[in-house]
Amino acid sequence: MEDYYCPCCGKRFKLISKLKHHYRHFHDIGYCPICKKRFASVSTHALSKFITYGCKEHAILYWLTTMYHSRSERYRIVKDIIEEYLRGERKIKWKC
Repeated sequence: MEDYYCPCCGKRFKLISKLKHHYRHFHDIGYCPICKKRFASVSTHALSKFITYGCKEHAILYWLTTMYHSRSERYRIVKDIIEEYLRGERKIKWKC
C-alpha cells in the first residue's frame, strides 16, 4: 500500500492522521496554497469553495486544516477524495 503524502512538501506518512498533524504543525494554516491568499479561517474558505464549486483540492485543504467528527457524511466524502489524490494515482502539489 502506498503512503499518504503532504501536498506541500511531499513528505510521506503511513497514517492519514500523521499527515494531518504534520500539515497543521509545519505548514501555514492561515494561507490557501490553491488561491495564494491569506484568510482569517482557511478551513471556512476551503469548505465554501468545496461546497460551492466542488473543488477537490479545497476539500483536501479543509480536511488538513480543521478538526471534525469522523462519523459525519462530509468526512466520508472528503476521505474518499484524499484517498484518490493523496494516495492514489492523481497527485497534487501546492506551493506552500
